[in-house]
Amino acid sequence: LADCGQPADACLHCVYEDKCKTESAACQADVDCYLIQSCVLSSCLDVTQSCLDQCKAKHPAGAPKFDSQFVCLQQRCGAECG
Repeated sequence: LADCGQPADACLHCVYEDKCKTESAACQADVDCYLIQSCVLSSCLDVTQSCLDQCKAKHPAGAPKFDSQFVCLQQRCGAECG
């Protein structure tokens, strides 16, 4: 996650390497969950429920793992992810 020798962003570190590591690994290993993540990152500049729902509708099989990761982010990485 570090870019050009810079320390990783606190939010990304929390989600992918610390408090939500298990949920993130499960999502990354699931093609549909990964595609939801990609959709959210590229299409949801303002992370609204409507935008999340649109991305999940495109890849419904990945929604449970995505939801698990997103809930973890909200509950365990709130301070780091603001």
